[in-house]
Amino acid sequence: MADAKTDEFLDTHFPGSSPAVQILKATLFDLNRWQRLAPGKVHCILITGETGVGKYRLAKLLVQHTEWTRQPVDVPSPEALAAATANLVRVLLTAVPDTLAESELFGHVKGAFTGAHRDKPGVFGSENVQNVLLDEIGDASLALQGKLLEVIEDGTFRRVGDDPSAVQKTQARILVATRENLEELVTEQKFREDLYWRVMPFRLHLPPLRERTEEIPELLRRIIEEHVKGLPLQALDLPEKPALSNGDIEFARSYAWPGNLRQMSDALLSWLIGGCQGSFQDIVTLTIPAPSQGISRGIAAELRSRLRAVLGGKRQGYQTVGELWQELVRDAKVCLYRSYKQKEFTAEELQQLFTQQTIRNIRSELSGYRSLTEE
Repeated sequence: MADAKTDEFLDTHFPGSSPAVQILKATLFDLNRWQRLAPGKVHCILITGETGVGKYRLAKLLVQHTEWTRQPVDVPSPEALAAATANLVRVLLTAVPDTLAESELFGHVKGAFTGAHRDKPGVFGSENVQNVLLDEIGDASLALQGKLLEVIEDGTFRRVGDDPSAVQKTQARILVATRENLEELVTEQKFREDLYWRVMPFRLHLPPLRERTEEIPELLRRIIEEHVKGLPLQALDLPEKPALSNGDIEFARSYAWPGNLRQMSDALLSWLIGGCQGSFQDIVTLTIPAPSQGISRGIAAELRSRLRAVLGGKRQGYQTVGELWQELVRDAKVCLYRSYKQKEFTAEELQQLFTQQTIRNIRSELSGYRSLTEE
């Protein structure tokens, strides 16, 4: 064991030195130890985090870690890791009609609804399923949440259309994940309070990349290795060991990554497809221009991000509050110009947005913003 709250598996497959990641690994370690030595005590594990942070990936890692601790080996093979997650079933609850979701999860009997031509066991009724991930549980309807509460509490459920007395029981471990703030959903009466208290005690929270800046160089390296593993590098005109420049790495450390690991992974793949010739920074900012971060995350979040960057030594301090505001205004202009340049908006459409300006004035002003993008 590397430490009382971690092990070789977690250190290898879940790298990270930030305090948030260390806390997460310690919690994951404790939960898996309890589930291994005290089965049945932990009914459900909640995974939270923003879009793109890797919640599904963490669920797979949790299952792999459980299998590894049963028969520990120094370095599990890729085949062994894949086999460990074969009994993990992910059910995405986003915008799924209740009937379909219930049939998928709990199964149904023949004739329960139109198209139910035969009995179906459902995910919880399958003997081969040992782990179930209910992804985006915050999007489930209140009615479906009530049925999920029952199976989370005591493992019991009923097939759609079956006799009320025909109660079945699952032995599967239940994981739930969400990008939503469940406390806010409870306040808005969009999430059942009894279900909230059932899932919150055993929580694994994945921090966003902007809170893990010290880990970004290592994450970049690992993602590149994952993308190129097993590929014919020479035939694809890729270097033997693709690597970002120091400038691109520094950009990645200072960038907010609103799409988190998913955005980073896709941007790196795009960079590799281009033969590693282009600027990684250009690829990222053209996909989601940096000034638009404030639009996607809100002006308050953008202000906090920039102020934290100053305190962390990643940005130069501001002379006045007005200077910070002027920087935000400048970035908004850059974003507007880029959107216009990429034909996301025409001058005529912009005139509808800014009604006090003529098309001629808009085009003239946008040409002035062009210089800001070239600095």
